[in-house]
Amino acid sequence: MVISQRIQFTRDNARATVATIEAEIEEIDEEKMGIDECINDLRSQLRDLDAESDPDGSERAYLQQELSDERVELAEVRERLRLRQDDLRQARVLQNRVEAIWIDVGNHLTNLQGMLPAMVNRSTEFIRKYISYLQQAQSQR
Repeated sequence: MVISQRIQFTRDNARATVATIEAEIEEIDEEKMGIDECINDLRSQLRDLDAESDPDGSERAYLQQELSDERVELAEVRERLRLRQDDLRQARVLQNRVEAIWIDVGNHLTNLQGMLPAMVNRSTEFIRKYISYLQQAQSQR
């Protein structure tokens, strides 16, 4: 019983870990999509910028710097996303292993439960015969 409780606890933890990582990946992915939108907006602004509206090029330089900064941030977010996806793969492997152990333990317990009555009957019969033998030995003395 203790073993199955421990395995159940581990199963619950594995499931919770997978769910937590999946939620984190979703948040990171949303952050990535926001950065993608920002980059697309900056690109659009740069395309729309003409020489008349920005004669000294300062607006273009500012937008290009913003675009560069967003690309750096996007690279960092992509790396975080990749790492969490690796973590998720590993957590799922662990979860699958725990589930397999749970099934194996369940099968073994079922087998033991099936064998237990026969073992008890044999033990009981042995004890009866031994008691009978001791009683015979006692009566012969």
